[in-house]
Amino acid sequence: RVGSALRGTPGERSRRRLQPSKSGTQRARTLADAREKPYVKAELLKPGVRPREVWAWAAFDFANSGYTTVVLTAVFNAYFVSVVAGDADWATFVWTCVIALSNAASLLAMPVIGAVADARAEKKKWLFAMTVLCIVATAGLAFAGPGTIVWASLMIVLSNLAYNVGETLNSAFLPEIAPESSLGKVSGWGWAFGYCGGLVTLGASLLVVTQGESFGFTFDQCVAGTMLITAFVFALASAPLFLWLKERSA
Repeated sequence: RVGSALRGTPGERSRRRLQPSKSGTQRARTLADAREKPYVKAELLKPGVRPREVWAWAAFDFANSGYTTVVLTAVFNAYFVSVVAGDADWATFVWTCVIALSNAASLLAMPVIGAVADARAEKKKWLFAMTVLCIVATAGLAFAGPGTIVWASLMIVLSNLAYNVGETLNSAFLPEIAPESSLGKVSGWGWAFGYCGGLVTLGASLLVVTQGESFGFTFDQCVAGTMLITAFVFALASAPLFLWLKERSA
């Protein structure tokens, strides 16, 4: 091979050195194709919808999944029963009543808010209000402690009401960004992204709960920290929706 490379005139040898190899050309074409290929295919979206709007919409599921995972399922529900209510015989019953009350309020509020938001093309405005309410009420749970049953119950009712209404309003954007043929696929992106958000927020919260006391924090302070983490992730991950997602129908 060395001998063949040395054969020929100096000009021929120079042209051979400047000519890219076949594998190099193929790699260049592959990289070019990858840059031109969109992450979200246009045929999966409605005309005029940009891919970043879809990711912003899905990011809201990432944002609010931490609330249901940490507050309602893994951390605060147990803290409410064992600490806030003092592990009383009626503690679980009170928690159940609080959740039932917030869900009942959601059932009454959602049809009214939904009708107004649709008629005036104000889904984004109402979604922002519900997001702020849920974030503030979740952060308010950081001030819960032994005996603060009324305060903790009020924060749960407000945050869960805002979560339920916000989730419904966010779902109402789906028909605006995806045609009927791809509703399931685009919805699945949000669903999957939501699981990621729940795991990230839960992982950070469990790290604080299990390791916080070794840094001098009390257990109550660790639980309060998980509420602040959940509120922070919610605020951060929901921001793209309000920055990029457009409201298209009235």
